[in-house]
Amino acid sequence: ILAGHTSTGKSSAAIQTAVHVARTQGKATPVFSLEMGDVSIFQRAVWQMARVDSERAKRGNLDPDERKRAADAVTILYELPLYFDHSSYSVMEIYARLRQRRARGPLGLIVVDYLQLLRDGGRHNTRAEAVGANARNLKLLAGEFECPVLVLSQLSRESAKTKPNEAPRRPELYD
Repeated sequence: ILAGHTSTGKSSAAIQTAVHVARTQGKATPVFSLEMGDVSIFQRAVWQMARVDSERAKRGNLDPDERKRAADAVTILYELPLYFDHSSYSVMEIYARLRQRRARGPLGLIVVDYLQLLRDGGRHNTRAEAVGANARNLKLLAGEFECPVLVLSQLSRESAKTKPNEAPRRPELYD
């Protein structure tokens, strides 16, 4: 589990990790994102690989060298066994997609972005129970597919709040 506050680079780190695994192992690396669409994830991967500023790229303000690097990154990423999916909203839907993907070859890494957005089927009394059940199911998924699962989790916004003249507190497990 990779946990952090909002906008701290969790998704970027996960995308970089997925690209690295796909490049070095040559195994299928699915990225399930419940926050971003396929195009957004792909764009981020391109900008990271090309080492270009995403804000400038969004505005179309890249110089010729940056455009060339981005085009090269698109070519490389297109050939990798990297798969983006934003249509799976529960662990069971992820299982189904992974069974189909595994039929085509072994998996190198599974990325799920992010834990709190996964549906639980409505069988739990509290949100904490639902998140815990999903975390357990993702751990079982890792065992069944015999590969690591990188799950992103957003820390509670309360954990970031501090009183004036106090240092930020270190997040605890319950955050």
